[in-house]
Amino acid sequence: MAKFEKDLPSENVTPQLPFPAPADGALDLLIRQSIATTINGHILSIDEIAERMSAWLETPITAAMLRKYAAPSKAGYRFPLGWVIGWVRVTGDRSLLDIVLDAYGTRMLEPGESALIDYARAKLKSEIQAEAAEQAKRWVIERGVEL
Repeated sequence: MAKFEKDLPSENVTPQLPFPAPADGALDLLIRQSIATTINGHILSIDEIAERMSAWLETPITAAMLRKYAAPSKAGYRFPLGWVIGWVRVTGDRSLLDIVLDAYGTRMLEPGESALIDYARAKLKSEIQAEAAEQAKRWVIERGVEL
């Protein structure tokens, strides 16, 4: 028995997702359409995409595999989530990543947005601190407390 098995629940437990799981295969179809669209419109051939993904991910990937992942009739073949970053790196198309993130109810930050978020947090923190200091000052004045 592996060390971690003692920490696993003894009964079959279905994990609760923080978003509704699509039951109608819509997410699978979106992924397939995204793959097919990228393959059909890309400057690289499907063989070149497969070859570069294989090299980048250090795992065998063939054009035939990519065709199956793109085909709506091949429901048994699903694009591995671990390959998404390789797909984005090789094709430059992040629509597949956007689909996955959108299903989770989030999105990837655009360049510069992280700095803007950091700035907004710092400004909000500063405003909150200034308001707290002002409230403390009013409290002291209202009560006539001498410091």
